[in-house]
Amino acid sequence: MKEYILNQQSSIKIMKKTLSKEEICNYFTYSSQIWRRLLILSMFVCSMSLYSMLFSQQNDLLNISTQVRTIRAIIEQVEQDSPYVFFYNHNDIDLDREVKLKLSYSSIQDLLSDLFPLQNYEIVKYKIVILPLIKVGDKRSVKGVVYDDEGQAVLGATVLNRDTGNGTITDDTGSFEVVGLKGDTLDISYVGFHKVQLPLTDKLNYKIYLAEELNALDEVVVVGYGTQKKINVIGAMSSIYANLLSNGGASQVSNSLAGQMAGVTVVQRSGQPGIGVGEIRVRGVGTFYGGNLNPNKADPLVLVDGVVGDLNDLNADDIYNITVLKDAASASIYGARAANGVILVTTKIGSPGKVNISYSGNVGWSRATELPKFVDSWEWASLYNEASGHTIYSPEEILSIKNNTNPYRFGNVHYLDRVLNHTAFQTTHDLSINGGNQVNKYLISFGYLSQDGLVQGNDFEKYNFRVNLANQLTDRMKLTSRISGFKSRIDEPAESGGEDIAGMLGLIQQAVRIPAIYPAVLPSGEYGLGPTLQGTPISSIESASFYKNEKTIGEINLTLDYKILKGLDLSFVGAYRYTDVDERKYRATQLLEGGLESGPSTIQKSSAKDTYYTFQALLNYELNLNKNHLNFLAGYSWEEKKYRYLYVYRDQVYDSSKPDLSTASPNNQRNESAGYDWAMQSFFGRLRYNFDERYLLEMTLRNDGSSRFAPENQYALFPSIGIGWRISEEQFFKDANLSWLSSLKLRSSLGRLGNENSGDYTSRLLYQSGYDYPFGNELQTGVAIVQGRDESRGWEKTKSFDVGVESILWNGMLSFNFSYYYKRTTGVLNKPSTISWVWGLDPAARNSGMLENKGVEFELAHQNSIRKFKYDIHFNLSTIHNKVLSLGTNSDILQPNGMRGNGTDLFVGYPIHMYYGYRTDGVFLDQADIDSWYDQSAINPNPQPGDLRYLPLDRNDKSVDPIKDRSYLGSRIPKVTYGLRFGASYQNFDFSILFQGISKVKGRLDNYAGFAFKSEVGNVQRWQQKGAFNPDAPIRYPAYPRLEQLPNVESANTYLSDYWLLDASYLRIKHIRLGYTLAQSITNKIKLEKVNFYLLAVNPFTFHNYPDGWDPEINTSGDFYPILKTYSLGVNIQF
Repeated sequence: MKEYILNQQSSIKIMKKTLSKEEICNYFTYSSQIWRRLLILSMFVCSMSLYSMLFSQQNDLLNISTQVRTIRAIIEQVEQDSPYVFFYNHNDIDLDREVKLKLSYSSIQDLLSDLFPLQNYEIVKYKIVILPLIKVGDKRSVKGVVYDDEGQAVLGATVLNRDTGNGTITDDTGSFEVVGLKGDTLDISYVGFHKVQLPLTDKLNYKIYLAEELNALDEVVVVGYGTQKKINVIGAMSSIYANLLSNGGASQVSNSLAGQMAGVTVVQRSGQPGIGVGEIRVRGVGTFYGGNLNPNKADPLVLVDGVVGDLNDLNADDIYNITVLKDAASASIYGARAANGVILVTTKIGSPGKVNISYSGNVGWSRATELPKFVDSWEWASLYNEASGHTIYSPEEILSIKNNTNPYRFGNVHYLDRVLNHTAFQTTHDLSINGGNQVNKYLISFGYLSQDGLVQGNDFEKYNFRVNLANQLTDRMKLTSRISGFKSRIDEPAESGGEDIAGMLGLIQQAVRIPAIYPAVLPSGEYGLGPTLQGTPISSIESASFYKNEKTIGEINLTLDYKILKGLDLSFVGAYRYTDVDERKYRATQLLEGGLESGPSTIQKSSAKDTYYTFQALLNYELNLNKNHLNFLAGYSWEEKKYRYLYVYRDQVYDSSKPDLSTASPNNQRNESAGYDWAMQSFFGRLRYNFDERYLLEMTLRNDGSSRFAPENQYALFPSIGIGWRISEEQFFKDANLSWLSSLKLRSSLGRLGNENSGDYTSRLLYQSGYDYPFGNELQTGVAIVQGRDESRGWEKTKSFDVGVESILWNGMLSFNFSYYYKRTTGVLNKPSTISWVWGLDPAARNSGMLENKGVEFELAHQNSIRKFKYDIHFNLSTIHNKVLSLGTNSDILQPNGMRGNGTDLFVGYPIHMYYGYRTDGVFLDQADIDSWYDQSAINPNPQPGDLRYLPLDRNDKSVDPIKDRSYLGSRIPKVTYGLRFGASYQNFDFSILFQGISKVKGRLDNYAGFAFKSEVGNVQRWQQKGAFNPDAPIRYPAYPRLEQLPNVESANTYLSDYWLLDASYLRIKHIRLGYTLAQSITNKIKLEKVNFYLLAVNPFTFHNYPDGWDPEINTSGDFYPILKTYSLGVNIQF
């Protein structure tokens, strides 16, 4: 049949960018062949799949030119414009009857249902036979389609004529056909939905909608390499579905997980557009990282449709489900990279039935959740006199500053407000098209995000494209194709040439540091010099300096499933991904006060490209014998990644209107390059057995080999075993008349997980170029060995134990889960603290550390429906106890205070990410207080009233020792995390709110963020001014000690101590959403399926004990980007 498609003209905006010859050559020399191959492969898969769909289904898009026409005219048009031919008896059809039609029809069947509602028809190839009218009392064939309450077709629903006993089930388009008489009653039922009773009338075609029933016993969840009924799952896992992700409104998917799942901690350290992603930790932190170690070592493994990926490269609207695997039973199937948890992301696929087109979009405005406030310039001058102990600014000058009578010398510029106190605009738009039939299903989606930053010149854009196709090639063979593309762009202002700061965050730090007294722009129009004679953040932001980051990803993921025999399936998975990240930074010169020019100008470019391949083969066998259910999985996996990096730097750009390498001087050019190759090979298997869904057993074994280790350490085994007992299925339990307790399950697991994310070439000698060696009278560039060899380096291994209880009450109206977990990680990479660079090489990290994580998890959920009011509540709470057990022989050093560790941040018996410093007891009130206190001259040789009173650990000591008297003060790892989600709907209104919080955690503001007058002329915050020690009214525990000029280094009152540690606990409202769905009568008139408007607030309120103006998720020295709160208006439309 031909397609009836309205011709439309599209407006296409083409963005042009001028590229230098060097850029073009560099880019296309490396990547053109890869992109061409990817494009050809993607086009081939798309075209073949779409071709298959177009010629294997009758769900074509029909458009009739007018809405009211006669039956005769419609038949003539269809026969003229398509291969369909009608056959009918003129006595059975009123050809002159007028029919009001819709604008379009998804299939010929839908059109015929509107033309002949009281008659049946048959379609044989392209012949449409209209059957005679049914007389009262005659048996006739009744047709219909069954939908769920979301409008999706229901496959497998039972349709039974209770008067005749005849019945059938719906196909994957939701369609059915049964024989019945007028007056008969059809019972339509499906697991998880309320039964519908339908009396037959004169109509022959029906649409039936099923309402969801509260029953959690048949829920199916995603697990490693497959799916499983949730009641039979032994492992510890948590899931979240698409609606809960989209409700949150976060621009990064990782931030949408905060507070949603027990055992999953998400901390957002920054709101920087495109970069402020959530730091995800699953059941604590199982490794040392940071410093010279890989900062991503503690991240969980993320798999998107079975292939390694990145959460934040995804469009939330494309995601169907996210499942987090937390223990050995669930995660050990992924062996070497599962120690930190596994996140499985499943994207959406098309639904059989009519073409579904949906659009969602919103516009919003963002501001900082918190911003510190600073004193005015005349207040700062007065406080500066107090801090210095001298009259630097006379009363006349202070009055002049306040009255602004000397604008060339003094100003009142609140720099942080000028830089960050703005409202930023953001918008998202997502379009999705999906449909198909029993043979082919498809989903095509487009996503766009535009987010302005708070800083002038800072913005972020992201584009997503996805095509997911499922094609039943034969009765036994199915091909699933997933093709996706991603492109993002980040623009930021940059520091000017010659400034000794780094990037946009450096400019923000300067805005925190510089007091208001320094003018930004003089009356003459010149920019002020600032305290360092290099200008101010305003001069840099308004200069031509910039930073740009462009990221492009293309991916294709193919899965071929073949059913060998009943219960025996073979699957092949192949994926390819290409990533290209280009960065460009220009630091322009700027003209400052008095004609002073900063500089020189510089231009730098970098290009990072990586390709990733994977191949997987899976054999799955399932056998059901009476009450015995057996499932066996065997698999093989190969992964390979190639990474290449190039960096070029030049200075003295002579054409500021076209900053490029070609317009800069080559005299001081620097070139750098790097790269690595990595591969992993794995063999794995899993055996599942359950008897009558009562006794559950699961065993897993995976053997991983990684190129990151020496040959003798490349392979490692990761086994696990899990058992479960569904007590509720025992006869004694059923006899106890506990029908309200639908399911009660005990489960436990034990196994070993791994972490091989330790960096590349760690077991080999590393050479680095760029070193100069004298040969005679000349210097020759050569290479040097920079890392020692350690062939013993191997895997970090985690032994995991988990025990839990899961219960379902009243068929899912209430559920409660509890888990206890214990994880011990051995072979943790740690750099020896007793080996120095002095011997010429960077000491390689060794598998010498050991640590543990343990805790409990609670989940409580309730859902109910009271007439038209539906609601659900979900609460989760987790505890985390992290402790270092050993650092190895070269780092377990006995300290003077009796602690064992490296002397800075890692100590045996204490958590990682700890604060190590002094204990205090307020401040000195007067000289008598100083004289009667412990001698602390080793820390503060000249204590004054208002200085900190340091304590010795042993109260019997008479003095405070700077080494012996330091101890554990707290950790940045929260000991308690929790979340509460509430959702409700009444008639056309819907509402949701999410609370998220952490407690028993410490934070710190240091340097310019925490101390007044840092670097002698630093700024003063309002809370510091109000809370500073006052010698005229001294108190023991002021919010801030005495004001003083502080050097760049630590001083007596700024050493790390419990005085400066902050309670970083908080309770945050992550989002509030209020929506309204237009009445069906209205949407019918405007020819739409569903329209929902909503108001959304993200991060609107936070309750905490941090100092005024600071968000508790941020620990900083001043180079920070505030967390954002966003208010938006959106709409979801289904066409």
